[in-house]
Amino acid sequence: MAPKQDQIIITEEEKKRLEEEILFLDTKKRLEIAAQIKKAAEFGDVSENQLYTDLKSQMDMLDVQISDLKNTLKNAKVVRVKNVKGIININDTITVQFEDGEKDTFQVVGSTNANPLEKKYSSASPIGQAVIGKKVGDFSTYTSGSRVFKIKILSIAD
Repeated sequence: MAPKQDQIIITEEEKKRLEEEILFLDTKKRLEIAAQIKKAAEFGDVSENQLYTDLKSQMDMLDVQISDLKNTLKNAKVVRVKNVKGIININDTITVQFEDGEKDTFQVVGSTNANPLEKKYSSASPIGQAVIGKKVGDFSTYTSGSRVFKIKILSIAD
């Protein structure tokens, strides 16, 4: 069953990285900003202290960031990557050919590692869903916007 496009799909490694980031932000980073706020408050009237105001805003942004990361973890589907040789899965780098002959090489990744500028496409994206489970020589289609693309799987990098 293919994941929904808006579903968050992560690997065990991505889950661990998110947990470590949350721990860092919720402890070390929070304590660092809190110490700076305390120091800024020592300068007197906080109502006219721009540094204090800026640091309080940083703390608020940190809280939002931590909350977003926790929600991502809470709502994510953790998948185990089964390395079946010759079958496309998360973390595989593949080359496809479009109907017009254009070729593209990209990596299929979990949702939190997606970065189109680095040619890392989420397994939950239209093209990710189109290639997961396929093998070299298979054809697949996906829709992006109002266009339908037909692709052929040319290779899976080892």
